Amino acid sequence: MRISTYALILLVGLLSGCSGNGVQYARIANETMTTTGSVFIGRESAWVGNAISVEVQLNGRPVAILAQGQAVSSMAQTGENVVTIIPTGPARLVYDPQEIQFEASGNSNNYVLIRVDHVVPGFGGEISVVETESKVFATAVGG
Repeated sequence: MRISTYALILLVGLLSGCSGNGVQYARIANETMTTTGSVFIGRESAWVGNAISVEVQLNGRPVAILAQGQAVSSMAQTGENVVTIIPTGPARLVYDPQEIQFEASGNSNNYVLIRVDHVVPGFGGEISVVETESKVFATAVGG
């Protein structure tokens, strides 16, 4: 009885981290083609890692909390920018924060993709953050 109670508590804790305040890629797809000077940050849409949400910061400023398949856009500053990804909830015990630096100009957009490699808690895990191109971003996030 005691083991099943702990298992239930762990399951509820993991599932509580699965909501975010980003949007599905389809809602910002048009924006990726009609704006310039923006950074688009998205969580890869995959069947693994779906119970994990991550906080996204741009240049130290919180932007959104993203669940799987969600994306967000923000204006990038001209020059060097830093996107920081911080796991939320119980995922902080398994995953380390990550960051990526990129150069932005007002003439183009940048695309940052977040991938969460699913693991069994206690056996490691990794969040990878890469700068990519618009087509790869759209495919990975669910466009």
